[in-house]
Amino acid sequence: MCNRERNITVFNEAAEQLFGWPAKEMLGQPVDRLVTANYLANHARTFVAATDRLDAAPEDWQLTRHKLTGMAVHHDGHEFGIEIAIRGIKYGGQVEFIATC
Repeated sequence: MCNRERNITVFNEAAEQLFGWPAKEMLGQPVDRLVTANYLANHARTFVAATDRLDAAPEDWQLTRHKLTGMAVHHDGHEFGIEIAIRGIKYGGQVEFIATC
């Protein structure tokens, strides 16, 4: 999970295994460090568009079924293809994103 500032708020055991980073090192870090530099512009553009849609939505709203395909970066530096299903949630004035990789 990450917040509207794109900082990681939850990094579970499956994410630790996939990306090679321990959760304690990733919490609070920008989610951008998990994708390649070439993919970052698309990732950032999609994130901004989703945040704008959620900001304009009524309270207690969610965006579902958004899928991104790109390249991720493992802690050891190797790059790998990834598909990410994203759900954006607006509740209590907060906007958060849940990604399933």
